[in-house]
Amino acid sequence: MVYLKDYPDEFVQVLSVSKVPSRIYRFLDLLGKETQTAIEQFEGDHVDELYNGAHSHPYQIAQV
Repeated sequence: MVYLKDYPDEFVQVLSVSKVPSRIYRFLDLLGKETQTAIEQFEGDHVDELYNGAHSHPYQIAQV
């Protein structure tokens, strides 16, 4: 994330996608300042806590 903070204008979008235990895909917008702060301050045991938290969003996978 240091690179994203140093060069924020180099990217249009940077997402981190995960399939949480509920079998639903969720994403974190890594360019969001609040999301970056939440990640940096995270002290939980499992990253799933971030993907189920206030800074995550549902991610739809296109059906081909």
